[in-house]
Amino acid sequence: DKGKHTTTHRQLIFSHQQVAIIDTPGMRELSLLNAEQGLDKTFEDIVSLSQSCKFSNCQHVSEPGCAILAALEAGEITQAHFDNYKKLLKEDAFLQRRELGAYAEKQHERAFFKMIDNVKKQSW
Repeated sequence: DKGKHTTTHRQLIFSHQQVAIIDTPGMRELSLLNAEQGLDKTFEDIVSLSQSCKFSNCQHVSEPGCAILAALEAGEITQAHFDNYKKLLKEDAFLQRRELGAYAEKQHERAFFKMIDNVKKQSW
């Protein structure tokens, strides 16, 4: 069967519990792409609460005056909801770092090959 064309079937399934399941045969992973805007919209409650924190650089871990921690304690948001937000933020940050690293590597390669071309031109 090597080299034989196979057809794939992709499917988006919605469950009765408002969960979307994506069936993508042959794909190892799906990742976020330019997700910052989508995260802000999906987690509007958390973004709004974070603007009420006492400190602008609040990490929402143990800082005094943290609106997120207060909302968690009061039951206004669930721990699972907040954990999902943190997880997606972390994944988005990782993908941005990876993208920047790949760009920097390409720029370095271009500069290297340009230097080689210049040396060749001077040698001839």
